[in-house]
Parts: sequence; structure tokens; C-alpha cells
Amino acid sequence: MPVSDIPNPIDVLTDAVQDTCFDHPDRFDPLKRDIRQLVRSLAPTVKMSGLAQTVRDGVYFMKSMNPRRRDIIADFFAAFPDDVTAADLAKAMECI
Repeated sequence: MPVSDIPNPIDVLTDAVQDTCFDHPDRFDPLKRDIRQLVRSLAPTVKMSGLAQTVRDGVYFMKSMNPRRRDIIADFFAAFPDDVTAADLAKAMECI
């Protein structure tokens, strides 16, 4: 999918954290960094449609993560069209 067709990741994340404790720079920036690192670590063909539920279920390292933080990350991934891949999102996140 062309990057121009993907919602702006920073706008999506800003919406996901609205009215939460992550809606402050000292928490927003580390959350953004963690999401970027997670996206980069995924196989390029992973689709956002399945990733949101995987994150919400607490798979892998996210099992020990604060459930609210995990839900925000899942909400972030769920906001993208189903056919967006990890490679697409990584490219879109390069500039944020």
C-alpha cells in the first residue's frame, strides 16, 4: 500500500492516547518509540488486522506490560486499514 494512503501514524497515536495518562510528552514519546521498535521487529508481511488482537491478547513480551498501555498499542494498530503491513507502517513511521 502506498504510504500516502496510510493514515498519519502520529495522528492515529494522538487519537489513541487522548484523555489517558499517555497524553503527555513524557509518556507519549516512549510509547511512540516502543511502537516503532515493535513494528520494525515484525515480519514485513504481518497485517495490522491480526496484529491488534495479538497485542491485545498479551502475546510475547507484552504479557508483562501494563494492560492500558497494551490496549492503546492495540487500538493504534486497529486504526489502520486491514491490508496495511508492518513494512508499510514502518515506512510511514520513518518520518515521525
